[in-house]
Amino acid sequence: MIKLTYKGLQKFFIGSALGVLVFSGGYYFSEWRSGRSVAPNLVKRFVETPSNEAVDAADFGKFWEVWKRLEKSYVDPTKLDYAQMTWGAMEGLAQSLGDPYTQYLPPKENKAANEDLNGTFFGVGIELGYKEQTLAAIAPIANSPAERAGVKAGDLILHIKDEKKAVDLDTRGMSLPTAVSHIRGDKGTI
Repeated sequence: MIKLTYKGLQKFFIGSALGVLVFSGGYYFSEWRSGRSVAPNLVKRFVETPSNEAVDAADFGKFWEVWKRLEKSYVDPTKLDYAQMTWGAMEGLAQSLGDPYTQYLPPKENKAANEDLNGTFFGVGIELGYKEQTLAAIAPIANSPAERAGVKAGDLILHIKDEKKAVDLDTRGMSLPTAVSHIRGDKGTI
């Protein structure tokens, strides 16, 4: 006859819990090693929202299908940066609205934008935006270095050059935060 004691039950439950943890850890490790991701399933669980018609109408299955296809078929899987992919998806979501004033900024760019608003760094005095998908001066700020240099509303910004910072860049395809990071400088300069 088997006699169960408190210590015996305790050992049984601890052993069972450890067995489940080891099995789960092995499963997730094998998924990771084989190149299959467990990230979409984990992210999906944390991102689920209460029922909402707008969210229910969106088909996130396609999103995860593309995500998995990239994981499986991307030419160099070692270059897949899941955080960057997530930030890019959120930026694309904001850009899909077609409103040049609506943007999602990843944490690093958001910090830089807040520093600009708080006056930590200085720009040349131009409100930037896009005109026909080209970086443009929306308006120079009164009495700013840009206004004194003759920048007008609607001027296209095709190139950014700063010899002091060794910057010489074409602006095609450049995001606003990237452009701002290259344009900002010492107070009173352009």
